[in-house]
Amino acid sequence: MTAQRTLGGMSTICLWFALAALLTYVAYTAVSRERSNIVKLSEIKADKLDPVEKKCPAYQELRRIDFLSPFLRHQLCRGTEAYKRSKNGFPICELKTPPPEKLLGIVRQKSEIIPMVNIRGAKTPIRGYNGEDLISDAIRKNKAWEPELARIILKIAQQIPRVTFLDIGSNIGVYTVQAAQLGLPTLALDANIRNLLRLHLTLQALSLKATLIWNFIGNNQQLQYLKFPKESNVGAGRKSLMNDGSEENWLNDTIPIMPIRSEKLSRLIKTKDVVMKMDIEKGEATFLESSGSLFNEFKIWAVQMEWQGSLSTEQDRMKILDFFTKRGYTAWKSPNVQRLVSSQWKTWGDMIDILWLHSDFQLKLLALKK
Repeated sequence: MTAQRTLGGMSTICLWFALAALLTYVAYTAVSRERSNIVKLSEIKADKLDPVEKKCPAYQELRRIDFLSPFLRHQLCRGTEAYKRSKNGFPICELKTPPPEKLLGIVRQKSEIIPMVNIRGAKTPIRGYNGEDLISDAIRKNKAWEPELARIILKIAQQIPRVTFLDIGSNIGVYTVQAAQLGLPTLALDANIRNLLRLHLTLQALSLKATLIWNFIGNNQQLQYLKFPKESNVGAGRKSLMNDGSEENWLNDTIPIMPIRSEKLSRLIKTKDVVMKMDIEKGEATFLESSGSLFNEFKIWAVQMEWQGSLSTEQDRMKILDFFTKRGYTAWKSPNVQRLVSSQWKTWGDMIDILWLHSDFQLKLLALKK
């Protein structure tokens, strides 16, 4: 009888071990399936790197990190696991503070502290790329990036008590840092985690605070990737599905990014009033399209954005025009604050900077020109 009990107990233990092994295998298989779309650069020798990657060292950074590893997934986003999809899609990823040291260590090594002068004339060191990069190079040369545009949109924000500044497409954080220096509650969103990690280090060094969001904006329920142009311009990275690398002189990134609808930003905004700068490489129409009640829930006084003109699709241009004009916004060319007639949008030209101003703000407009 004792022997039978012993054998029975051993059978139960074996059964539990078998069940545990099965669950582990299922979990491992699921993670492996997610990883299957990622290029395993650890298996690629340096002499076989893409020509674009060789020319632009900034594109190489973090490409060998497995962001889908269970260990890293729990260290990236505040209050949630990265890449964990629910019936409502992927989570909004507010970067943890501090981010994983494994990533910060690489970024420190690959970045450079560049002297910048802010809109008030104060010296403001900012973390940029130590290799060739459009914005980092401009700050090295001119001590600033888009200083007049930044001055106008931030002056608008200063006209409104208790306003949140949204920096959509923050890059390394030129606008975010200056908004935080003015004491504005600031949210910065970017699809490139390399930019956000640099921004974190800049804010930390200056004892400033901002909420950093790492997501793509879109309605897609699949993980997204960046692709970079042959020119060394990290900020020109745009959305790409993995394996669409048929376009010559573009480099597909290996870091998967979670898409979210822009309306999910609502829960992180703590004030009624908002001012926004948006620069997301032809993604502006998608941002507006997925904004849901964002423009109804908050008073968004002004939006600065780049008007692509003929470089974007006519469908996107009409979406943008229709969205703002229906909500009582008027278009103004920035930084000289010159009124544009919406019905004459075909005469606006390409690649100009526009301010969409809410009708209630136009009474304060004269103060900006002084």
